[in-house]
Amino acid sequence: MTANKDLIGNLIIYIADKCKPLYHTKLLKILYFIDEVAVQEKGSPITWLEYSVWGKGPVSKEIYFSKVDNCNPFDSYFTISKKNNNAYQIIPKQVFDKSEFSKKDIEIIDHVIDLYGKKTSDELIELTHAKGSLWSNIVETKNIKFSKENTTSVYSINFADLIKDDTMKSLSYFIAREDLACKV
Repeated sequence: MTANKDLIGNLIIYIADKCKPLYHTKLLKILYFIDEVAVQEKGSPITWLEYSVWGKGPVSKEIYFSKVDNCNPFDSYFTISKKNNNAYQIIPKQVFDKSEFSKKDIEIIDHVIDLYGKKTSDELIELTHAKGSLWSNIVETKNIKFSKENTTSVYSINFADLIKDDTMKSLSYFIAREDLACKV
């Protein structure tokens, strides 16, 4: 379980309030883009979720498996309602609590929602697969072949790769990661 449960739960409430209706796959991609943009702008992600390299792009297993009955660690924040078309809709249970976030965090989150909030899940997946993206770089260098039978991999996204040429942001990233590790 992540040390940022309250932050992540509140972030999902915020995204669900801004992107109605919000479905599970779109949530996974919006969370990823929020963390990617946060690393690029301030040197550290907002959620610190781990994103695995899967066939449909980066996926947080923790959020992915929240759709399985009795496996939602954020069940006090939102429920997941299975719809007739096999889609899973995110439904907040609480009101958003902004105290978990800095002003800069909210700016980044709003920016990502403005950029990607109206896109479909398929469009967001396509964006994560863009040439030069962290996902595509790993798929290419590790020679990962996805198929109907093989939709996951053992590899994870390393956000530090985004800022490897920026000493200050890299330092900020590693200090924040160590600080988070001390909280667990």
